[in-house]
Amino acid sequence: MDKKIKEELKKLSAKYGGTALFGASLPSRSTVGIGGSADVWYEPFCPEEFRDLKRFLTDLGKRAVLIGNASNILFPDGRLKAILVNLSSDVFKEINIDGATITTGAGASLGSVISASVNAGLSGLEGLVGIPGTVGGAIKMNAGYKSSVSDLVERVLVMDSTGSMEWRDKKDMVFGYRWSSLDDDEVILQAVFSLKNGDKKKLRERLKRDFKEKMTKQPLDKRSLGSIFKNPPGISRKSAELIDMAGLKGAREGAAVVSEKHANFIINEGGAYAEDYMRLVEKVRQGVFEKFGILMEMEIKVL
Repeated sequence: MDKKIKEELKKLSAKYGGTALFGASLPSRSTVGIGGSADVWYEPFCPEEFRDLKRFLTDLGKRAVLIGNASNILFPDGRLKAILVNLSSDVFKEINIDGATITTGAGASLGSVISASVNAGLSGLEGLVGIPGTVGGAIKMNAGYKSSVSDLVERVLVMDSTGSMEWRDKKDMVFGYRWSSLDDDEVILQAVFSLKNGDKKKLRERLKRDFKEKMTKQPLDKRSLGSIFKNPPGISRKSAELIDMAGLKGAREGAAVVSEKHANFIINEGGAYAEDYMRLVEKVRQGVFEKFGILMEMEIKVL
């Protein structure tokens, strides 16, 4: 990395109290435990620091890559020449409840927001149980399980590449299956969810039941990136069914293995490389294509 950029990042983090790590190891920062290192892992302390960081990088013709829990991102082996930004300070994780409305920072885990809503007797978010990402990432990709994030979000606070911030109502955004109209350079800082009043005891029972059901279907106790492929449009079979019917459960490349519990999950049995993971992804995609003539689209993102 350019020494001048490195020094400027050090000055910026010192000014606001953020953290700039150079040559940061990536496996521990990913739910699948794979990756080499990154030029920079930056954790801004507050929105103002993040704003100044984005403006500095934009002036250089560079951009930050926002990383949440890295629950659907595959880091490469070796050195990643990028500036990765993680909104993990307490400022970005605040959760405030006012009546049936929850306002939360984009860096809060979806699980923590679901727990807070249920404990407050608010219904709606529990249908997203078991999704390991942050609020910002979940909204941007419109994550879902028994419901979708977009069903409940009311508005979001967005920062663009210049550091300007604005509140954007749901009516001004478009959501689809694992997709939203938010640009790559737009970052969600806060989100407001509109929920309904419910019975705490019944909500807790439902949450426990739905999570237990999900545990029986998905290898949530293993290191993975969640669903690898989107469900193909226009057909009744889901990706997991197609992979299973193609005889690919248990297929492996190195320590990367197609889960026996859920065929659309690839787990790291320990020591898997990104190269192993991607070889297995392509093996599965090719196997399904050869048997059914369907080319599956990846849900995960590869840096």
